[in-house]
Amino acid sequence: MADPIPNLYLSLNNPNNLTALAKKYSHPTRIIRKISHRVLKNSGKSGLTPLSPLQAADMSQNDRYRILKDRLYRYQRKRLLGFKAQELVDMEAMSALDEREMRVGLVNPIHDMFGKSQWMAMSSLPRHIGFIPILGGVDGFWQASL
Repeated sequence: MADPIPNLYLSLNNPNNLTALAKKYSHPTRIIRKISHRVLKNSGKSGLTPLSPLQAADMSQNDRYRILKDRLYRYQRKRLLGFKAQELVDMEAMSALDEREMRVGLVNPIHDMFGKSQWMAMSSLPRHIGFIPILGGVDGFWQASL
């Protein structure tokens, strides 16, 4: 994955130009739960993109680049509870960055509690009880068709 540092402030003129990770996981820019997200301000980034390790070539870069990269390392360690994003990718703990195809092939049986015989139809519900609404800004109710 390409190192995001050189392009970090490309979106200064358009802060609504968010990366895919920022759209999915947010683009924090203020202090939240004692963690300052100001390093991301006007970048359009989520702060979750893995950074390449500091190399000797980085030392020859200008001071602003080195300082910014160091701030991002420290920010990721704070935000990710002591981990850097690359370490979470290496441990396969960041599914958003895992580009491998997911295997689908579960063969375990469904627990009886979740079987179709336990499903409730709208016609069997008392009038004062309805289906459970889906939260998170999604319209609709949790329901399954038989």
